[in-house]
Amino acid sequence: DELERGLDKRAAGAEEELRLERIRTRMSHQVRPTGQWPLFEIRVSRRGGGRTRLHISLDLLIADAWSILLLLREWEQLYRNPEAGLGRLELSFRDYVEAEAKLEGSALRNESAQYWQRRLETLPGAPELPLAKSPAAIEQPRFVRRSGRLEPQRWAVLKKQGQQAGVTPSMLLCTAFGEVLGSWSKTQRFTINVTMFNRLPLHEQVNQIVGDFTTVNLLEVERRAGSFQKQAERLQQQLWEDLEHRYWSGLQVMRELNRRKGGGAMAAMPIVFTSALAQTPGAGESVVGWMGRLVYGISQTPQVWLDHQIYEDGGALIYNWDAVEELFAEGVLDAMFQAYGELLERLMSEAGWQAESRTLAPAVQLSERAAVNATEMELSSRRLEELFDQQVSEAADEDAVIAGELHL
Repeated sequence: DELERGLDKRAAGAEEELRLERIRTRMSHQVRPTGQWPLFEIRVSRRGGGRTRLHISLDLLIADAWSILLLLREWEQLYRNPEAGLGRLELSFRDYVEAEAKLEGSALRNESAQYWQRRLETLPGAPELPLAKSPAAIEQPRFVRRSGRLEPQRWAVLKKQGQQAGVTPSMLLCTAFGEVLGSWSKTQRFTINVTMFNRLPLHEQVNQIVGDFTTVNLLEVERRAGSFQKQAERLQQQLWEDLEHRYWSGLQVMRELNRRKGGGAMAAMPIVFTSALAQTPGAGESVVGWMGRLVYGISQTPQVWLDHQIYEDGGALIYNWDAVEELFAEGVLDAMFQAYGELLERLMSEAGWQAESRTLAPAVQLSERAAVNATEMELSSRRLEELFDQQVSEAADEDAVIAGELHL
Protein backbone atom coordinates (compact mmCIF):
# COMPACT_ATOMS: atom_id res chain seq x y z
CA ASP A 1 0.00 0.00 0.00
CA GLU A 2 2.81 2.38 0.88
CA LEU A 3 4.54 1.64 -2.43
CA GLU A 4 1.32 2.23 -4.37
CA ARG A 5 0.76 5.54 -2.59
CA GLY A 6 4.30 6.58 -3.47
CA LEU A 7 3.79 5.68 -7.13
CA ASP A 8 0.46 7.52 -7.20
CA LYS A 9 2.09 10.59 -5.67
CA ARG A 10 4.91 10.60 -8.24
CA ALA A 11 2.42 10.15 -11.09
CA ALA A 12 0.32 13.03 -9.79
CA GLY A 13 3.43 15.19 -9.49
CA ALA A 14 4.48 14.42 -13.06
CA GLU A 15 0.99 15.22 -14.33
CA GLU A 16 1.02 18.50 -12.39
CA GLU A 17 4.40 19.54 -13.83
CA LEU A 18 3.19 18.72 -17.35
CA ARG A 19 0.09 20.86 -16.82
CA LEU A 20 2.19 23.77 -15.52
CA GLU A 21 4.60 23.43 -18.45
CA ARG A 22 1.72 23.62 -20.96
CA ILE A 23 0.48 26.84 -19.36
CA ARG A 24 4.01 28.29 -19.36
CA THR A 25 4.59 27.38 -23.00
CA ARG A 26 1.36 29.03 -24.09
CA MET A 27 1.67 32.19 -22.01
CA SER A 28 5.39 32.80 -22.44
CA HIS A 29 5.23 33.27 -26.21
CA GLN A 30 1.68 34.43 -26.80
CA VAL A 31 1.13 37.54 -28.92
CA ARG A 32 -2.16 39.16 -27.99
CA PRO A 33 -4.14 41.33 -30.46
CA THR A 34 -2.94 44.88 -29.86
CA GLY A 35 -6.35 46.44 -30.45
CA GLN A 36 -8.20 44.19 -28.04
CA TRP A 37 -8.35 44.47 -24.24
CA PRO A 38 -6.75 43.08 -22.15
CA LEU A 39 -3.06 43.04 -23.11
CA PHE A 40 -2.21 41.01 -20.02
CA GLU A 41 -3.13 37.69 -18.43
CA ILE A 42 -2.87 36.52 -14.82
CA ARG A 43 -3.58 32.92 -13.85
CA VAL A 44 -3.28 30.89 -10.64
CA SER A 45 -2.68 27.14 -10.68
CA ARG A 46 -3.55 25.11 -7.58
CA ARG A 47 -0.87 22.57 -6.72
CA GLY A 48 -0.55 19.70 -4.30
CA GLY A 49 0.32 20.40 -0.69
CA GLY A 50 -1.68 23.62 -0.59
CA ARG A 51 0.76 25.41 -2.93
CA THR A 52 -0.06 27.69 -5.86
CA ARG A 53 1.77 28.82 -8.99
CA LEU A 54 1.15 32.38 -10.20
CA HIS A 55 1.48 33.04 -13.96
CA ILE A 56 1.79 36.63 -15.23
CA SER A 57 1.95 37.67 -18.89
CA LEU A 58 2.13 41.37 -19.72
CA ASP A 59 2.52 43.02 -23.12
CA LEU A 60 5.28 45.64 -23.04
CA LEU A 61 3.19 47.84 -25.34
CA ILE A 62 1.28 49.00 -22.26
CA ALA A 63 3.96 48.92 -19.56
CA ASP A 64 7.73 49.25 -19.72
CA ALA A 65 10.09 47.71 -17.14
CA TRP A 66 9.84 50.78 -14.87
CA SER A 67 6.04 50.54 -14.99
CA ILE A 68 6.06 46.82 -14.25
CA LEU A 69 8.17 47.40 -11.14
CA LEU A 70 5.77 50.18 -10.13
CA LEU A 71 2.81 47.82 -10.57
CA LEU A 72 4.52 45.11 -8.51
CA ARG A 73 5.23 47.54 -5.64
CA GLU A 74 1.63 48.80 -5.62
CA TRP A 75 0.34 45.22 -5.90
CA GLU A 76 2.38 44.26 -2.82
CA GLN A 77 1.14 47.33 -0.95
CA LEU A 78 -2.50 46.42 -1.58
CA TYR A 79 -1.89 42.71 -0.94
CA ARG A 80 -0.47 43.42 2.50
CA ASN A 81 -2.99 46.17 3.28
CA PRO A 82 -6.16 45.98 1.14
CA GLU A 83 -7.44 49.17 2.75
CA ALA A 84 -4.42 51.20 1.64
CA GLY A 85 -4.99 53.94 -0.89
CA LEU A 86 -2.68 54.61 -3.81
CA GLY A 87 -3.40 58.29 -4.15
CA ARG A 88 -5.05 60.13 -7.00
CA LEU A 89 -3.15 60.76 -10.23
CA GLU A 90 -3.62 64.07 -11.99
CA LEU A 91 -2.44 62.84 -15.39
CA SER A 92 -2.51 59.74 -17.58
CA PHE A 93 -0.05 58.28 -20.04
CA ARG A 94 -2.10 59.90 -22.82
CA ASP A 95 -1.56 63.32 -21.20
CA TYR A 96 2.19 62.68 -21.17
CA VAL A 97 2.26 61.68 -24.85
CA GLU A 98 0.37 64.83 -25.82
CA ALA A 99 2.69 67.03 -23.73
CA GLU A 100 5.79 65.41 -25.25
CA ALA A 101 4.44 65.98 -28.76
CA LYS A 102 4.42 69.72 -28.07
CA LEU A 103 8.23 69.61 -27.91
CA GLU A 104 8.30 69.11 -31.68
CA GLY A 105 9.98 72.08 -33.26
CA SER A 106 11.53 73.28 -30.01
CA ALA A 107 15.18 74.33 -29.77
CA LEU A 108 15.96 71.22 -27.67
CA ARG A 109 14.42 68.94 -30.28
CA ASN A 110 16.16 70.67 -33.21
CA GLU A 111 19.57 70.60 -31.53
CA SER A 112 19.17 66.90 -30.74
CA ALA A 113 18.11 66.15 -34.33
CA GLN A 114 21.20 67.89 -35.71
CA TYR A 115 23.46 65.97 -33.33
CA TRP A 116 22.08 62.58 -34.38
CA GLN A 117 22.06 63.40 -38.07
CA ARG A 118 25.79 64.13 -37.79
CA ARG A 119 26.38 60.95 -35.79
CA LEU A 120 24.57 58.79 -38.34
CA GLU A 121 27.16 59.64 -40.99
CA THR A 122 29.72 57.40 -39.25
CA LEU A 123 27.60 55.21 -36.95
CA PRO A 124 28.65 51.55 -37.38
CA GLY A 125 26.27 48.62 -37.78
CA ALA A 126 25.36 45.93 -35.25
CA PRO A 127 27.93 43.39 -34.00
CA GLU A 128 28.62 40.69 -36.60
CA LEU A 129 28.16 37.58 -34.48
CA PRO A 130 28.41 33.94 -35.63
CA LEU A 131 24.93 33.02 -36.92
CA ALA A 132 23.58 29.63 -37.85
CA LYS A 133 21.00 30.95 -40.31
CA SER A 134 19.58 34.11 -41.79
CA PRO A 135 17.14 35.95 -39.49
CA ALA A 136 14.68 36.03 -42.40
CA ALA A 137 14.57 32.21 -42.31
CA ILE A 138 13.03 32.20 -38.81
CA GLU A 139 9.26 32.48 -39.13
CA GLN A 140 8.37 32.32 -35.42
CA PRO A 141 11.24 33.48 -33.18
CA ARG A 142 11.36 31.75 -29.80
CA PHE A 143 13.43 33.33 -27.05
CA VAL A 144 15.43 31.30 -24.54
CA ARG A 145 16.66 32.80 -21.27
CA ARG A 146 20.09 32.43 -19.67
CA SER A 147 20.16 33.87 -16.18
CA GLY A 148 22.95 34.67 -13.74
CA ARG A 149 23.14 36.10 -10.24
CA LEU A 150 25.70 37.90 -8.09
CA GLU A 151 24.88 37.63 -4.42
CA PRO A 152 24.67 40.94 -2.50
CA GLN A 153 28.19 40.77 -1.06
CA ARG A 154 29.81 40.02 -4.43
CA TRP A 155 27.69 42.63 -6.21
CA ALA A 156 28.68 45.23 -3.59
CA VAL A 157 32.36 44.49 -4.25
CA LEU A 158 31.87 44.90 -8.01
CA LYS A 159 29.98 48.18 -7.59
CA LYS A 160 32.70 49.50 -5.30
CA GLN A 161 35.33 48.80 -7.97
CA GLY A 162 33.22 50.70 -10.48
CA GLN A 163 32.72 53.59 -8.05
CA GLN A 164 36.48 53.90 -7.52
CA ALA A 165 36.90 54.06 -11.31
CA GLY A 166 34.15 56.68 -11.66
CA VAL A 167 31.90 54.30 -13.62
CA THR A 168 28.21 53.77 -12.83
CA PRO A 169 26.98 50.21 -12.18
CA SER A 170 24.92 50.21 -15.38
CA MET A 171 27.85 51.35 -17.52
CA LEU A 172 30.15 48.83 -15.83
CA LEU A 173 27.85 46.03 -16.97
CA CYS A 174 27.21 47.62 -20.37
CA THR A 175 30.97 47.81 -20.99
CA ALA A 176 31.37 44.17 -19.95
CA PHE A 177 28.59 43.24 -22.39
CA GLY A 178 30.36 45.17 -25.15
CA GLU A 179 33.63 43.37 -24.38
CA VAL A 180 31.95 39.99 -24.76
CA LEU A 181 30.21 41.03 -27.98
CA GLY A 182 33.50 42.33 -29.36
CA SER A 183 35.28 39.06 -28.57
CA TRP A 184 32.87 37.23 -30.91
CA SER A 185 32.11 40.02 -33.40
CA LYS A 186 33.83 40.22 -36.77
CA THR A 187 34.17 43.98 -36.27
CA GLN A 188 35.43 45.97 -33.29
CA ARG A 189 33.26 49.03 -33.99
CA PHE A 190 29.56 48.32 -33.64
CA THR A 191 26.33 49.72 -32.28
CA ILE A 192 24.03 48.32 -29.61
CA ASN A 193 20.55 49.40 -28.59
CA VAL A 194 20.49 50.77 -25.04
CA THR A 195 16.96 50.86 -23.66
CA MET A 196 16.12 54.15 -21.96
CA PHE A 197 13.15 54.77 -19.67
CA ASN A 198 12.88 58.30 -20.96
CA ARG A 199 10.38 59.99 -18.62
CA LEU A 200 10.88 63.64 -19.38
CA PRO A 201 10.14 65.89 -16.36
CA LEU A 202 6.91 67.26 -17.78
CA HIS A 203 4.89 66.78 -14.57
CA GLU A 204 5.64 66.13 -10.90
CA GLN A 205 3.78 62.78 -11.07
CA VAL A 206 5.50 61.56 -14.23
CA ASN A 207 7.26 58.76 -12.32
CA GLN A 208 4.00 57.41 -10.92
CA ILE A 209 2.09 56.59 -14.12
CA VAL A 210 2.10 53.33 -16.05
CA GLY A 211 2.85 53.20 -19.77
CA ASP A 212 5.51 52.48 -22.34
CA PHE A 213 8.00 55.32 -22.00
CA THR A 214 10.87 53.36 -23.49
CA THR A 215 13.02 54.68 -26.23
CA VAL A 216 16.42 53.51 -27.40
CA ASN A 217 19.85 55.06 -27.60
CA LEU A 218 22.09 53.84 -30.40
CA LEU A 219 25.32 53.50 -28.45
CA GLU A 220 28.50 53.22 -30.46
CA VAL A 221 31.04 50.77 -29.05
CA GLU A 222 34.62 50.98 -30.27
CA ARG A 223 37.01 48.49 -28.71
CA ARG A 224 40.48 50.00 -28.56
CA ALA A 225 43.72 48.78 -27.07
CA GLY A 226 44.07 49.45 -23.37
CA SER A 227 42.52 48.50 -20.07
CA PHE A 228 38.90 47.74 -19.24
CA GLN A 229 38.79 50.93 -17.19
CA LYS A 230 39.75 53.06 -20.20
CA GLN A 231 37.11 51.33 -22.31
CA ALA A 232 34.45 51.89 -19.63
CA GLU A 233 35.35 55.58 -19.32
CA ARG A 234 35.11 56.08 -23.10
CA LEU A 235 31.79 54.29 -23.36
CA GLN A 236 30.30 56.17 -20.41
CA GLN A 237 31.37 59.51 -21.89
CA GLN A 238 29.77 58.57 -25.21
CA LEU A 239 26.49 57.66 -23.51
CA TRP A 240 26.44 60.89 -21.51
CA GLU A 241 26.97 62.89 -24.68
CA ASP A 242 24.16 60.98 -26.39
CA LEU A 243 21.79 61.58 -23.47
CA GLU A 244 22.34 65.32 -23.68
CA HIS A 245 20.60 65.02 -27.05
CA ARG A 246 17.80 62.62 -26.09
CA TYR A 247 15.03 64.96 -27.29
CA TRP A 248 15.20 63.41 -30.75
CA SER A 249 13.98 59.94 -29.83
CA GLY A 250 15.74 56.71 -30.66
CA LEU A 251 12.81 55.75 -32.87
CA GLN A 252 13.35 58.86 -34.96
CA VAL A 253 17.07 58.05 -35.16
CA MET A 254 16.24 54.53 -36.37
CA ARG A 255 13.79 55.86 -38.98
CA GLU A 256 16.43 58.24 -40.32
CA LEU A 257 19.01 55.45 -40.33
CA ASN A 258 16.63 53.21 -42.29
CA ARG A 259 15.95 56.01 -44.74
CA ARG A 260 19.68 56.48 -45.36
CA LYS A 261 20.47 52.77 -45.56
CA GLY A 262 17.36 51.88 -47.51
CA GLY A 263 16.28 49.40 -44.82
CA GLY A 264 17.75 45.93 -44.61
CA ALA A 265 20.21 44.33 -42.22
CA MET A 266 22.55 47.33 -42.10
CA ALA A 267 19.81 49.41 -40.49
CA ALA A 268 18.86 46.77 -37.92
CA MET A 269 20.22 47.09 -34.37
CA PRO A 270 19.09 43.79 -32.83
CA ILE A 271 21.45 43.59 -29.83
CA VAL A 272 19.91 45.28 -26.78
CA PHE A 273 21.11 46.29 -23.31
CA THR A 274 18.42 47.05 -20.73
CA SER A 275 19.25 48.30 -17.24
CA ALA A 276 16.58 48.65 -14.58
CA LEU A 277 19.07 49.25 -11.75
CA ALA A 278 17.78 52.75 -11.09
CA GLN A 279 14.20 51.50 -10.77
CA THR A 280 14.68 48.41 -8.58
CA PRO A 281 14.11 48.42 -4.80
CA GLY A 282 16.78 49.13 -2.24
CA ALA A 283 19.10 46.64 -0.58
CA GLY A 284 17.29 43.76 1.09
CA GLU A 285 14.04 44.34 -0.82
CA SER A 286 12.84 41.91 -3.47
CA VAL A 287 10.92 42.72 -6.62
CA VAL A 288 8.70 39.62 -6.48
CA GLY A 289 9.91 37.88 -3.31
CA TRP A 290 6.69 38.77 -1.49
CA MET A 291 4.85 36.53 -3.99
CA GLY A 292 7.17 33.57 -3.52
CA ARG A 293 10.09 32.14 -5.47
CA LEU A 294 10.55 33.21 -9.10
CA VAL A 295 10.88 30.01 -11.14
CA TYR A 296 10.71 31.25 -14.73
CA GLY A 297 10.80 34.43 -16.76
CA ILE A 298 11.21 35.45 -20.40
CA SER A 299 10.86 38.55 -22.55
CA GLN A 300 10.41 38.73 -26.29
CA THR A 301 10.72 41.75 -28.56
CA PRO A 302 10.23 41.90 -32.34
CA GLN A 303 13.40 42.48 -34.40
CA VAL A 304 15.63 41.69 -31.40
CA TRP A 305 18.16 38.85 -31.43
CA LEU A 306 19.67 39.24 -27.97
CA ASP A 307 18.42 41.34 -25.05
CA HIS A 308 20.61 41.62 -21.96
CA GLN A 309 18.67 42.81 -18.89
CA ILE A 310 19.95 43.70 -15.42
CA TYR A 311 18.18 44.53 -12.17
CA GLU A 312 18.63 44.16 -8.44
CA ASP A 313 16.56 41.83 -6.29
CA GLY A 314 17.06 41.64 -2.55
CA GLY A 315 20.42 43.36 -2.92
CA ALA A 316 21.66 40.81 -5.49
CA LEU A 317 22.38 41.47 -9.15
CA ILE A 318 20.22 39.51 -11.59
CA TYR A 319 21.38 39.43 -15.20
CA ASN A 320 19.42 37.77 -18.00
CA TRP A 321 20.15 37.11 -21.65
CA ASP A 322 16.99 36.52 -23.70
CA ALA A 323 17.99 35.37 -27.18
CA VAL A 324 16.56 33.76 -30.30
CA GLU A 325 18.40 30.49 -29.74
CA GLU A 326 18.15 28.96 -33.21
CA LEU A 327 19.61 32.09 -34.83
CA PHE A 328 23.10 31.61 -33.37
CA ALA A 329 25.72 29.00 -34.16
CA GLU A 330 25.73 26.08 -31.74
CA GLY A 331 27.52 26.77 -28.47
CA VAL A 332 28.10 30.47 -29.15
CA LEU A 333 25.54 31.85 -26.69
CA ASP A 334 26.64 29.48 -23.92
CA ALA A 335 30.29 30.44 -24.41
CA MET A 336 29.48 34.17 -24.53
CA PHE A 337 27.31 34.01 -21.42
CA GLN A 338 29.96 32.07 -19.52
CA ALA A 339 32.62 34.57 -20.58
CA TYR A 340 30.42 37.42 -19.34
CA GLY A 341 30.04 35.86 -15.88
CA GLU A 342 33.79 35.17 -15.67
CA LEU A 343 34.56 38.77 -16.67
CA LEU A 344 32.36 40.09 -13.86
CA GLU A 345 34.29 37.93 -11.42
CA ARG A 346 37.62 39.32 -12.65
CA LEU A 347 36.36 42.88 -12.38
CA MET A 348 35.91 42.47 -8.61
CA SER A 349 39.63 43.18 -8.31
CA GLU A 350 41.58 46.22 -9.49
CA ALA A 351 43.79 43.93 -11.58
CA GLY A 352 40.79 43.04 -13.74
CA TRP A 353 40.17 46.72 -14.49
CA GLN A 354 43.78 47.39 -15.44
CA ALA A 355 44.48 44.24 -17.51
CA GLU A 356 45.57 45.11 -21.06
CA SER A 357 44.47 41.81 -22.65
CA ARG A 358 40.70 41.70 -23.07
CA THR A 359 40.22 38.62 -25.29
CA LEU A 360 37.37 36.63 -23.75
CA ALA A 361 36.70 33.82 -26.23
CA PRO A 362 37.70 30.33 -24.95
CA ALA A 363 41.14 29.06 -25.96
CA VAL A 364 39.64 26.23 -28.04
CA GLN A 365 37.65 28.73 -30.12
CA LEU A 366 40.68 30.98 -30.56
CA SER A 367 42.72 28.02 -31.83
CA GLU A 368 39.93 27.09 -34.27
CA ARG A 369 39.85 30.67 -35.58
CA ALA A 370 43.63 30.64 -35.98
CA ALA A 371 43.46 27.38 -37.93
CA VAL A 372 40.73 28.66 -40.24
CA ASN A 373 42.56 31.93 -40.84
CA ALA A 374 45.94 30.26 -41.41
CA THR A 375 45.88 30.88 -45.17
CA GLU A 376 49.53 31.77 -45.60
CA MET A 377 51.25 29.87 -48.42
CA GLU A 378 54.35 30.18 -50.55
CA LEU A 379 53.51 32.20 -53.64
CA SER A 380 55.10 31.59 -57.03
CA SER A 381 57.32 34.32 -58.44
CA ARG A 382 56.32 33.45 -62.04
CA ARG A 383 54.26 35.97 -63.97
CA LEU A 384 50.85 35.34 -65.52
CA GLU A 385 52.06 35.23 -69.15
CA GLU A 386 54.68 32.65 -68.22
CA LEU A 387 51.96 30.38 -66.83
CA PHE A 388 49.93 30.88 -70.03
CA ASP A 389 52.95 29.98 -72.19
CA GLN A 390 53.43 26.83 -70.12
CA GLN A 391 49.78 25.83 -70.54
CA VAL A 392 50.01 26.33 -74.32
CA SER A 393 53.01 24.03 -74.57
CA GLU A 394 51.36 21.37 -72.38
CA ALA A 395 47.81 21.46 -73.81
CA ALA A 396 47.97 23.25 -77.16
CA ASP A 397 45.06 21.27 -78.65
CA GLU A 398 42.66 21.71 -75.70
CA ASP A 399 39.83 24.26 -75.60
CA ALA A 400 40.89 27.59 -74.12
CA VAL A 401 37.58 29.44 -74.42
CA ILE A 402 34.03 28.05 -74.78
CA ALA A 403 31.22 30.47 -75.66
CA GLY A 404 28.02 28.63 -76.60
CA GLU A 405 28.82 26.68 -79.74
CA LEU A 406 32.09 28.49 -80.26
CA HIS A 407 35.26 26.71 -79.07
CA LEU A 408 38.64 28.40 -79.32
